[in-house]
Amino acid sequence: MNSQICWNRSSCWLTIALSLVSAMTVCLNNRAHGQTPNIVVILTDDQGWSNTSVQMDPNVPGSKSDFYQTPRLEQLANAGMRFSNGYASASVCAPTRAAIQTGMSVAQLQIPDLPINAPGQSRWVRSERKGLTPPASEDLEPDAFTIPKMIKQANANYVTAHYGKWHLDFPTGISPATAGYDFDNPISPLPPDEVDPWGSFQIANLANNFMQDRVTNSEPFFMQLSHKAVHEPVRSRQVIRDKYAALPPGTVHNDPAFAAMTEDLDTSVGMVLDKITELGIEDNTYVVFVSDNGAQTTFSSNLPLSWGKSTIREGGIRVPFVVSGPNVAAGSVSDVPVTTTDLFTTIADLVGHNGPLPSELEGASIVPLLHNGGQLPAGTDHLTRNFHEGGELYWHRPVYSDTFNSPDSAVRDGDFKLRVRYGVDGQPDQHFLYDLTTDIAEATNLAGLMPQKVTELRGKLDRYLEAVDASQAYEVEANVVMEWDASQPGKDQNGWRSTIDLDYKGRETWKLDKTVNRPTQVQIASFQPMLPDHAFKFIGGDRMDRLFFHVGHDGLRVDTSDPTLSDFDRSATMEFWIRLDSLTQEQILFESGDGSAGISATLGDADADGLANDVRMRVLGLAGADTGGAGTLNDLTVTAKIDRFANPGDDFIHVVAVFNDDENDRYGEIYVNGTLAARVDGLTGATQSINWDGYDRAGLGGIGGSGLGGNGGTGDLPFNGGFQGDMALVKFYNHALTSSTIRGNYNSVLDPVDFGIHSVTGGAVTPVERPSNVSLNAQESSSLLVIEERSDTLASLLAVDAIVTGPVTLNSGNAGTAGSLLAGTDFTSYLLQFDPASNNGAIIESVIGSITFQQEILAILFDSVSLSGSDALLGAVGDYGNEIDRGLLLTGGDFITISPDQRTLIFDFSLAGDELLQFRVLTDQVLAADFDNNGIVNDVDLAIWQAAYAIDGTGDADFDGDTDGDDFLIWQQQLGSGALSTASAVPEPATVWLLAIAAVCGFTRMRISYANYS
Repeated sequence: MNSQICWNRSSCWLTIALSLVSAMTVCLNNRAHGQTPNIVVILTDDQGWSNTSVQMDPNVPGSKSDFYQTPRLEQLANAGMRFSNGYASASVCAPTRAAIQTGMSVAQLQIPDLPINAPGQSRWVRSERKGLTPPASEDLEPDAFTIPKMIKQANANYVTAHYGKWHLDFPTGISPATAGYDFDNPISPLPPDEVDPWGSFQIANLANNFMQDRVTNSEPFFMQLSHKAVHEPVRSRQVIRDKYAALPPGTVHNDPAFAAMTEDLDTSVGMVLDKITELGIEDNTYVVFVSDNGAQTTFSSNLPLSWGKSTIREGGIRVPFVVSGPNVAAGSVSDVPVTTTDLFTTIADLVGHNGPLPSELEGASIVPLLHNGGQLPAGTDHLTRNFHEGGELYWHRPVYSDTFNSPDSAVRDGDFKLRVRYGVDGQPDQHFLYDLTTDIAEATNLAGLMPQKVTELRGKLDRYLEAVDASQAYEVEANVVMEWDASQPGKDQNGWRSTIDLDYKGRETWKLDKTVNRPTQVQIASFQPMLPDHAFKFIGGDRMDRLFFHVGHDGLRVDTSDPTLSDFDRSATMEFWIRLDSLTQEQILFESGDGSAGISATLGDADADGLANDVRMRVLGLAGADTGGAGTLNDLTVTAKIDRFANPGDDFIHVVAVFNDDENDRYGEIYVNGTLAARVDGLTGATQSINWDGYDRAGLGGIGGSGLGGNGGTGDLPFNGGFQGDMALVKFYNHALTSSTIRGNYNSVLDPVDFGIHSVTGGAVTPVERPSNVSLNAQESSSLLVIEERSDTLASLLAVDAIVTGPVTLNSGNAGTAGSLLAGTDFTSYLLQFDPASNNGAIIESVIGSITFQQEILAILFDSVSLSGSDALLGAVGDYGNEIDRGLLLTGGDFITISPDQRTLIFDFSLAGDELLQFRVLTDQVLAADFDNNGIVNDVDLAIWQAAYAIDGTGDADFDGDTDGDDFLIWQQQLGSGALSTASAVPEPATVWLLAIAAVCGFTRMRISYANYS
């Protein structure tokens, strides 16, 4: 033992020593490379790989322009390192800029396009009409961990600045100041072109003044200069245009105005380089020159690369990429593929950030290349990037542009690049494979010749997109469901994510406020066993919000790629499992849109009875505009009681609101606990389709965006107020659910309808599914239906018509002994009903049989008043009908006999064809882990579980359809429970031993208590 302790101590000291050596090595390396180097990032706009006079690849003559002149960039390249395979993070401006600031890909950031690609903006609407609906670009969050924040974390002495184009602050995103920059200037308004095209010289002057101040104050600095050149429109000085007009035009490039704009930009770069030399800091300053994407081909060619900006072909993403600085070999070239996403991690390396960086970072540090002549360190064959299996580079553009009409993604792995164009309208995806060492122009698709390589790279691409949670474009006409389960809110601490993956984060997620003004996740208990064990608690002043709900195409019905496949059906279904804290105020369950177009489900007092117990669905929007007319504002509103047969303050209630936009059968419906509570028919015909699908954000528990969905027009408006209560499960469907599906959804969270029923004989049957309506004539049958309602614990004293303490026969001469079950009694309730198939009052029908329950019968309720009064406490069916129709009279020869073990009920009833017989039976609580249905949970049930584990549902205690470890835990909790006093349920010796252990461990359950009153 002592020697083991000694070894552990030695190991500990060895670990500490090694850590110290490692730390000293890091410090020495940092000193060797300059602990506090200055860093300048010069980012140009839309400058192609071949659009400078620097030959980016020594082996490709066309990798420099045959007309544009950039002598100062040549100077930088001669002093540093060119990356022949340097790439932008994206093929348009804003996504690349976001990736630079965060070190995360545009796929992970959910910024696949410009910020103006937002719902309602023309760019988004145009794209949506082309077949696939693109995901909307999200804002870069103000609390994002950005370059300046990271640098300050590494060394608080650093001073940071951002000058020029930011492009991440529309409409409500992050600004340079909130991103952490000490200084910033967007260069607005722009100077006159003849004085300073695109403000390039002003950016240089700001940079030079900033560097002068830092050197004067002995402060290290980081500075990003984001030029607006060479973006269109072309801006340049006449004197420079005249210079190029006098030169022979190139074969690839020949526009004097664009050449002049390029040279003016280069002059600005030279001004900064000259200042660095003047200040004497060139030996401790890194300068990075790179573009945010390739050139726009309508202004400048990207040859020999294919295509350009807005595409993930090489011309859109391969860009000039040059770095100079300490220990960077002059005139060196690296052919290792790198990307602007790598800049964050590279800068962290250069400034000596030794602490942990966010796990979401995707960029690799390129410092090993910079300090190794552009070569990978010995023993490595790629740069390591999070989520990238072998250091591959990925691009994801699930959007359209004005010219190129398909969302696509790409991966570069070594010399090969695979691009995937996603299929539309059920068409398969297309694959394009290129060997970039021999086909830089991407002219020859090798996909057909190399299917194995396609499979390999497609697998990597798919796994990467899944790993970073990338969002995909989607077909709006495809029926989908989103399900929010409060027990599984997802890993995002500020969101509630759908448990159903739609490959679109924004579409799947309700966002929670980051402040205290947000719903909180709480643990709950409900009698519905398959409901989540958690809910989100709303207190009235909180809410969640998200993108609007997109269910159908916009615009004219002919403005689509294939009108026959277009979806102008605006059907929708909202489904909730809720429990209310109060029925005294109006409340919003759900809303999307605003007062001009929207949908909502709200609670309020529609009948002025003093209770806000009416649930209302309202749909509002233009009708007829998509068929060519101006359109008229139409609405459809339906209202129903939420508490007719259930108490939403005690139990979770199932509420479903359906809008069916079928032009031949347009209607609105509300269901409560699986049964139809109200319906309103709408106007039929294609011109009456209500386009409620507005672009205002959606809200859960309150108003999201700027307005309440459907709160306009005429008629009954939505109720308005913050939700107060619990939401355990919420679903949204972009189609109308049928009544049978809604009933199935309701039943899916309840016990099986035959739960706790050991056997039935004669005229007794258990229905296939728990009915949602058991009112007169709703469930006609020649049999007595036996329906389990709930297994629960009484919250209060319950008066019953007959207490059962032993064998007894109830008939016209003996109605039993009335009494009460005490609060805290565990029970399972059953509804027994006989509604003869005949509706003829002159015909008498009889039913005879028996029911054997797993547990002892405790009590019976058969009076109509008792039944109605206990519905909200014991029941689970959505509609029990009218009190006057219900009950059991026990007249004539009718009788009920209870067996000596109190588990079997024998009956004989006769009833007129137009009448209804109904009564409730309460037994001891049924045990889900009683797999052999003998009334006790013991080792026999454990053996059944073991035999069924991972094979079938024989040992399914949680009703999820399989036998797994969760079912064992339920068996463990219920071990020793059951009717131990009955002769037929004497436990085996092994079980007695297990029961003793269970008693010690606290697994025994409280026995039923009841008081008998005569």
